[in-house]
Amino acid sequence: MNQDLKRVGKRIGDAIVEYTDTHKTFRMEYLRQFVEAKVGKVAPGSPDRILRQLRADGTLNYQVISRHDSLYQMV
Repeated sequence: MNQDLKRVGKRIGDAIVEYTDTHKTFRMEYLRQFVEAKVGKVAPGSPDRILRQLRADGTLNYQVISRHDSLYQMV
């Protein structure tokens, strides 16, 4: 089971990196839609959690422009 979670997490992470390569400013809603189109249905909080993990790992760097609007910008 743990292997399955790691595999799914990697697929979601790969989709997030792909999305942020071409979308420097984005809303979380659109990122989630892109991830689901790439990897299939995911838990609602998974893209958010993995995006934060990618920042913690140093893979991505972004800032939150507006929490209210769920607006993010790559740095």
